[in-house]
Amino acid sequence: MKISRQEIEDVVKQYKLSGQSKMPSDEIVYKADHGFYKYELYNLDGEIAAFILPRLYEYRKSCSQWIPSDILESCDGNEAEAYKKWKKILKKMIVAFYYVAKGSTCSEEEDKKVEKGLRLFSKYLTSLWT
Repeated sequence: MKISRQEIEDVVKQYKLSGQSKMPSDEIVYKADHGFYKYELYNLDGEIAAFILPRLYEYRKSCSQWIPSDILESCDGNEAEAYKKWKKILKKMIVAFYYVAKGSTCSEEEDKKVEKGLRLFSKYLTSLWT
């Protein structure tokens, strides 16, 4: 599945306060006390996915040739092959967060992609650096 930058921006946009000229005072107080708006809790999975998605997308585009060691080992030290495999893994993570941020999946296949991508994210979270 190919996801464009525009599609990501469209999905993430639904989680921003766009168009709201006046925030209820209780929300402003809550944010001052807690560092985030209370309404963000009502769809926390989507909020988190919307935060991670554009960052993961840009990371995949600009990540260096750094490859997690287990991937490099699984490719017998072939860096070019391992780098391609790493990019595919990152893509699976992006697709998972895209579906979560979008708000729902439509099929069992999409549910499986979300599950797989989130498992990979959990496995490689500490490998997301350059």
